[in-house]
Amino acid sequence: KTEIYTKSQIQKGLTFDEKTKKVLPYFFNKDFFKKPTAHTQHIYNLKELRDEIVHPKSEKNMTSQEILMKRLLKFDYEKTIEAVANFINFYQPDFISECKCGVDF
Repeated sequence: KTEIYTKSQIQKGLTFDEKTKKVLPYFFNKDFFKKPTAHTQHIYNLKELRDEIVHPKSEKNMTSQEILMKRLLKFDYEKTIEAVANFINFYQPDFISECKCGVDF
């Protein structure tokens, strides 16, 4: 069975897993998520955190919100940014490179 999707249908209708495990490997003939690594785990953690922020649970005692705030404070943003850069560069080599300008952002 073959299905053809428009760009809009891919963006809106497919899950994150479908995009990362089917669409990208199809177009680039390689799969960043083929084997689990620290980088892939950081990307999955980022996706989970994003989902918790976008779809918060509503509770009177605010337990979920408290857990989310703690997770936001403990989240390893630096390693996650590095993992995302690694992911992008996997498909587009040297697309993201470290700035040699001497400025620490």
